[in-house]
Amino acid sequence: MKISPLLSWLPAWVRLLLMPLAAIVLVFAWIGHDFPAHAQDDVSRTDPAETDTDGDGFTDLEEEMWGTDPLSGDSHPDLDRELVGKWELKGNGEAIDSSGNGLTGQLFGEPPPNGAADASGEWLTFDGVQNEVRAPDSPLLNLDRQASVCAWIKVSPKADGVVAGKWPSEGIEGSYTLALLEGRLVAELSLRGVYRPLFSSAVVADEQWHHVAIVYDGFEFRLYVDGQRVVTTHTGGPIDVTDAPLVMGHFEGGLRGVRVYGRSLIEGEVWLLHAFEMRKLGVERQAIGLPSAPPGPVPGVALARNERQRLSGLDGWGNKTVESKSLARVTEEGETLR
Repeated sequence: MKISPLLSWLPAWVRLLLMPLAAIVLVFAWIGHDFPAHAQDDVSRTDPAETDTDGDGFTDLEEEMWGTDPLSGDSHPDLDRELVGKWELKGNGEAIDSSGNGLTGQLFGEPPPNGAADASGEWLTFDGVQNEVRAPDSPLLNLDRQASVCAWIKVSPKADGVVAGKWPSEGIEGSYTLALLEGRLVAELSLRGVYRPLFSSAVVADEQWHHVAIVYDGFEFRLYVDGQRVVTTHTGGPIDVTDAPLVMGHFEGGLRGVRVYGRSLIEGEVWLLHAFEMRKLGVERQAIGLPSAPPGPVPGVALARNERQRLSGLDGWGNKTVESKSLARVTEEGETLR
């Protein structure tokens, strides 16, 4: 056999070793050349981050990350574990609790919340003044050292009010609330009689759908927008109990669903819940707006006493200042707290 000049300088035993390797390379090259073009296209289309093989609403990648079987519709992440209430707010005026706990909400107001719908589904719209949904007080809603509240909202600019919370309309002490101030999210807890607010500068008042959530695990109090954590504080203690109903939708805008858990969702669960429901509802992902600088003083926050003094000039750590990225506030005497 004629030896290539490039290999002739190699010892014979080395050339014998290289010959099988060269044959293997040629075989793989032939396989790649002969692979049908349509088969290559099929492979390129099976992206596990975009494919839901078993049709259960979770992508194959999400199921693999969660340790469930992407080929079985009976095996999927359990996002309903320790779910206290799950309200799907329908355009026909319903606020049924689908958790199985029977905490169906009632619509209040004259007129009551209006129904609305589009290609993505139905929801209720609220005027931010006098209409809302109330789920009855229940021991199930008296959460102790762990809690999670999630909702889908579409907020009008400068909206104020309650997204979902268990807090008397008057008084400083309550349990837990996810609220809005000037179109930005405020999370509130009452822990052993101590008011613990958490302010976010993420802009959600853009009349687009956003998934918002608060999580308390007994050590950390966290606020999320569209699956992303936007602010955290460290605090502890049991959540105070109140006999107030769970109020939903006391703000100007739309509300299409609320979930309350008797446990703290982990980071991945908040992200997964947002992604799962975003696809289910046909909602497009929205960019979270963060202002480049805090806006100026808000003259209307002298109404803090009317709003049960929940925005009492405390930041998420209980200090007498406002979290660096949140709104500046004005006391009743006109003093600006930063």
